[in-house]
Amino acid sequence: MLIQHLMNTPPATVLPTESLQDAARHMADAGVGAVPVVDGDTVIGIVTDRDLVVRATARKLPPRTRVETIVSSSPATRVGVA
Repeated sequence: MLIQHLMNTPPATVLPTESLQDAARHMADAGVGAVPVVDGDTVIGIVTDRDLVVRATARKLPPRTRVETIVSSSPATRVGVA
């Protein structure tokens, strides 16, 4: 089963070139704690609210730093249903 079969609205996503501030805004607007990072139709990673705190804020990265700086790559993109 694909995740698209479980969702009824498109997920909030960000591009790797968007800023950390933009990613945080997308999460806040969507009411979520993580957003997939996409390149076209391909999910290339994920950024979570924890990533924004631990990988960005704690390292004093500027809000305009690109998402690709802290993205967790190689996410699992298929959901297995037994």
